[in-house]
Amino acid sequence: MSANGSDLYEIDAAMSSNSGETIKQLCLNDQGIACLSDFMVNAEIAAGTFVEVLAHQSVPVEMPFNAVYYSDLGVSQRVRAFIDFLSEWVRDQP
Repeated sequence: MSANGSDLYEIDAAMSSNSGETIKQLCLNDQGIACLSDFMVNAEIAAGTFVEVLAHQSVPVEMPFNAVYYSDLGVSQRVRAFIDFLSEWVRDQP
């Protein structure tokens, strides 16, 4: 793990997972620390269940997402409204 492009922290993990929810549950059961997406831990941080560490060394990461839908004759108004809502909502996120 690199912080500010200079410091290197060697991590020898006893266990790992590619499931954010599994990692979150391990942390909730006092089984370690994790780097998880804000949306996964905002409630726990606000409640004091999780404590943010190394916050001053975190780097914001943009993650694009795709809205994939089946379209035979065009996009329905409901699908279009949902896509427009998501686009606005994501744009307004910090």
